[in-house]
Amino acid sequence: MSTAESRNPVQRSKFAQRVIDAAEMVLKREGAVGLIELYVQLRFLDRVHVEHWRRSQPGFQILEQRIECGAKKLADTERIFRQWAQDKKLESTRAVYEGSSRDGGRELQILRDDNSKRDQFLRTRYQRSDHSDARKKQIDRKLNKMPDLLVHVITDKQGKTCAECELGMPEGEWMFQENGQPLCLSCADLDHLEFLPSGDATLSRRTKKYSGLSAIVMDFNRRRKRYQRLGLLATREGIEQARDSMESDAGKREKQRAAATLRRERDDTELVESVTIQINRLFPSCPIDDAKQIAEHTAERGSGRVGRSEAGREADAKAVKLAVIAHIRHIHTPYDQMLMKGVPRREARTEIQSTVQAKLRQWEQA
Repeated sequence: MSTAESRNPVQRSKFAQRVIDAAEMVLKREGAVGLIELYVQLRFLDRVHVEHWRRSQPGFQILEQRIECGAKKLADTERIFRQWAQDKKLESTRAVYEGSSRDGGRELQILRDDNSKRDQFLRTRYQRSDHSDARKKQIDRKLNKMPDLLVHVITDKQGKTCAECELGMPEGEWMFQENGQPLCLSCADLDHLEFLPSGDATLSRRTKKYSGLSAIVMDFNRRRKRYQRLGLLATREGIEQARDSMESDAGKREKQRAAATLRRERDDTELVESVTIQINRLFPSCPIDDAKQIAEHTAERGSGRVGRSEAGREADAKAVKLAVIAHIRHIHTPYDQMLMKGVPRREARTEIQSTVQAKLRQWEQA
């Protein structure tokens, strides 16, 4: 792909544009972007699989085995990404992918084969060259940070056997896993730590900061079929220091919470106004009450709706149109009633499609 082609969105292929958009999104969000982060954004690589790889979980020693994409598409992605970084004159920096262990970080394996040139490219990130040195160091610290140590509750009814002392560990006990081997807390040198239950995010964050050694305790929730955080193992001194610091600045934190609440309310009001303006621009015949209801509904904090997405916060036309379509579907058609009667979702949407499109055309008329 030539430099001129890479700079002209009209001449780019759809795939090239998809890669560039994904790279731009990661760069804006994280401050730097490498191939691995790009693969995650493109959904060639599951974020959870990267986390398992960083923690050296069994079956995740080589990251390449978890990339779900053909060789040609990967090669095209790398070529487009490299050209994009050159065109934007981004500065390269080494990406450090270290796994967590009791003995400190260790470089993780990305490729099956010894391809030093490609491996080096996979361990390269790009960031803007006009960042200050302090900002560059801040980004590197954040992205190169070694994963937290994890302690798991044993859920196997048969229990586990410690790989070092060879003593049994029954169901319900805690274990540390390293290189795929279960260790009791004594052999993992974590038995001197005290448990701090979850519930106070500030206390947990400060305890982790003040404790020289810490580990997150996780348990598998069978009903939700996912791991959940139970608390933190940390030194007694770290826990006490964190509690003392919270007592000393309780008044300051209360003021900060109040200010943050006001700021969120202001941001939410501005977002609703922005989405409403965009609705009125795209659908000038949309009733005022409908436009306001759509904007408030789609921009509701914590809802996960399109208004809370990056495109929605920027009042992107496509995101706003999706919100309008959803509103019409639920408010101006019998869609919800059809679902309650057991009509399959796809069948119900097909049946109301003409009604939705007719209402869209009506609202689009000036």
